[in-house]
Parts: sequence; structure tokens; C-alpha cells
Amino acid sequence: MNPFAQFSRPLAALLLGLAMAFSAAPASAESGEAKVSVHGMTQSQVASRFGEPERRHAPVPATGEHPKPPITRWDYADFSIFFERDIAIHRVEHLKRPE
Repeated sequence: MNPFAQFSRPLAALLLGLAMAFSAAPASAESGEAKVSVHGMTQSQVASRFGEPERRHAPVPATGEHPKPPITRWDYADFSIFFERDIAIHRVEHLKRPE
């Protein structure tokens, strides 16, 4: 008999609830307009939405024993977008320097 059987169902429900809560909050940021989520957008969708970036960084090569997907960064004036292969995973606002 599993000594943890009495905890397995409540624990599974808790973990499922946490997973749903965090997956329901996609990466988004302010950009002078309404909040814009880029999570899951392709590079062509990002280019259509925001235009061409000021700079496209080359993909960072995968290293180590376990294969990792290449990560690419596009820089815009006020933010950067990070891609895993062709899919956006994060949008990071640049800090505003005090004048």
C-alpha cells in the first residue's frame, strides 16, 4: 500500500491548479499602448506587429550535453523580444534612464 496515497489526489489538484495559473499569465509588457503579449507569436507575426527590429542578434548556439534550442534576440527602441527557434518566449522592457 502506498503510504502517500491519501495525499496524491489533493497534491495532483494543487499542481494542476498552479500549472493552469502560471500558464494563463503570458509574457506581456507596456509599450505606450495596451498590454501586448508576444508569447507564442512567430517571428513573422512579431515583425508584422512591431515592424523591423533595430537589431537582430544571431542565435546563441546550443552547448552542453543536452541539446538546447537556439535563442535569438530582437532589439527595438523600448524593448527586446527573445525567441526560441521561431517562437517568441519573452518580451523585456528596457529600463528608462533618469534624465
